[in-house]
Amino acid sequence: MMKTMLAQCFCVLVACSPALFLECNWDTIQLKLINDSLHLLQDMGGKFPNHCLKEVTGLSVQFRSLIHGKEETDILWTLHNTFKLASNLYNSDLKSVDWDKFKLIEFKDLLYRQADEFKRDALEVTKTHPVNGTPKRKRRPRLRKYFKTLRKFLRRKEHSLCAWEVVRSEVREILQQLSSLCNETTRRN
Repeated sequence: MMKTMLAQCFCVLVACSPALFLECNWDTIQLKLINDSLHLLQDMGGKFPNHCLKEVTGLSVQFRSLIHGKEETDILWTLHNTFKLASNLYNSDLKSVDWDKFKLIEFKDLLYRQADEFKRDALEVTKTHPVNGTPKRKRRPRLRKYFKTLRKFLRRKEHSLCAWEVVRSEVREILQQLSSLCNETTRRN
């Protein structure tokens, strides 16, 4: 009973959190959401299992190399696509994982929410500065290729626990790089 009540309170807080930050700019709001995602990602699975170390590969990528252009709209569309692709990735076969199911659901919801938030922000910036940045329709092939590589890795390893742990580690690295990027942008503004 108490767990259910706490879970409901948490869900209400998460749903209302944008209203709590109306005074902030989008960078601050998104930085909080990215950091929340990082914490959920860590909490849902805990420490990387030692028996999975043999699965670790050289998949890592520098997130900045995936951004096409330096305009705000370029960054926003790349962030939108990153969260959209990550959200799609985590909607595949997760039967082998023994992660905290409640935190996994929260994490997946937060990924979807961030994709939606960044899309709204990008559309708004595109309206006010239509000549800046890369248009939405421009593909982000390196970003898509990276997530396709993660999908192929999961399929090749038959969505095993260790494969998912490697992907979780990769997504954690991306979120850390996103957090750093948003921190820099917030300090500049």
